[in-house]
Amino acid sequence: MKTKSHHVTSTWALASEPLTGLPDWMRDTITWEAAEPYLYFRTDEAGRVIAGGEDEDAADTNSDPKKLARKAKVIARKLRDLTGVKIGKPAYTWSAPFSVTDDGLPIIDRVPGFDRIFSVMGFGGNGITFSMIGAQIIAAAIAGKPDPDAEILRYR
Repeated sequence: MKTKSHHVTSTWALASEPLTGLPDWMRDTITWEAAEPYLYFRTDEAGRVIAGGEDEDAADTNSDPKKLARKAKVIARKLRDLTGVKIGKPAYTWSAPFSVTDDGLPIIDRVPGFDRIFSVMGFGGNGITFSMIGAQIIAAAIAGKPDPDAEILRYR
């Protein structure tokens, strides 16, 4: 669904094999380095490191397998440089397009022209937070109740 205030970009990510000897702080932390391009990482219960970033403002560059390999190396190197953790060859790598808005806020609203269809999109890297807000706004709309955030995040 196109809007004037969002566009599609590309992102890359990786997951390591399960690792031992990770610093204790990494087991309970989600880290977002606010560099440009950014780096984020966390661990899972098995000790894998999941890391990503290196976004590009292009809707289709994520489909290039050679670029995926290059981006995975950059992400692994940045992780090592920042934390000292060497992940070796990633167990998994992936890339995807995703939608971002010009103002960084999601679009949560009824789809124009459809009374019973809602859109929750444009999260950028904030899906966990914005999806919860989206659920609250849409649940209120379905129940016929106002939500204080609905006007800020409307279709634009």
